[in-house]
Amino acid sequence: MRYRDWIANLTSTGFLRESERHVGRTIYTLTTPIVIRFPKENVEKIITGYNPKFEIGGVVLAIPELEDNNRILEVKKIIYLKNLSSTPEKSFFRPKIKSDIRKIWKSGLDRDKKWYIPIFFHSHPLIESSDLRDINKLATSLTPVATSKADQKFALGLQIPINSVEFLIPNALVVSSEIVGQQTIIGFYGGGITPLDFNEYFAKLTGKTIEEIWDALNAWIEEDPNRKWILVFLGLLIAIPVILYPKRTIPIILGLLLALLGSQMIPITRQAAEAIPNYFTVLREEKTLIKIP
Repeated sequence: MRYRDWIANLTSTGFLRESERHVGRTIYTLTTPIVIRFPKENVEKIITGYNPKFEIGGVVLAIPELEDNNRILEVKKIIYLKNLSSTPEKSFFRPKIKSDIRKIWKSGLDRDKKWYIPIFFHSHPLIESSDLRDINKLATSLTPVATSKADQKFALGLQIPINSVEFLIPNALVVSSEIVGQQTIIGFYGGGITPLDFNEYFAKLTGKTIEEIWDALNAWIEEDPNRKWILVFLGLLIAIPVILYPKRTIPIILGLLLALLGSQMIPITRQAAEAIPNYFTVLREEKTLIKIP
């Protein structure tokens, strides 16, 4: 297959769009909204390939499909690349990573005669409970779905040349965390179609969840006004030690509250319950859908 045919086909079917022009270059990105679909066998390949001690990386090859006028990327192949970093427990490195991705992508086009779209992925190792006395590692454990400055810089420049244009490749981050029972999480960023980090989206999810909890409590009390006394009783259980030992209990309660709000526990739990979550989700051994809105 020729590169120009790849551009022409995916542009005509609505999967690619011209994003911006530079001197002598046109940059293309995927068109959104789009749903990335992982079949069960490829979900299992991501889960089993994750190494809790070292960073891993590779290339996802996905086939674009139109279903009821909805854009779908069906993940067909997951190719792991050897980490050549001198500190693989901290980083993923290959000296010619763009060339590696391009070769895997072109090989797939030529061999399988499919209009594959490449996505680069890498992982962050698991922060173990024995390391949580380190305040920085504790913060990382509570916010596992986070791209580093190096991740973001790399994603901004991950373009592969295709004749006289370039394609800005999406990125995916694979992590695990003890706050979700060491389940594997995958999130998409960069590529000109998603934020470079997840902070703003996490804040929105946390706010929505707290609002929903408040609404649910109000509805619960409206069903039976006597239930308010249960909340009063629970409030007293908290208030009594605060009144008797304010110097001890207030900092503890505030610390726990800030840790909960600052952690990703609420938004990750919320995402895991969605049928088609945005940007990221917890992987289970079943077909998984993730939407890029």
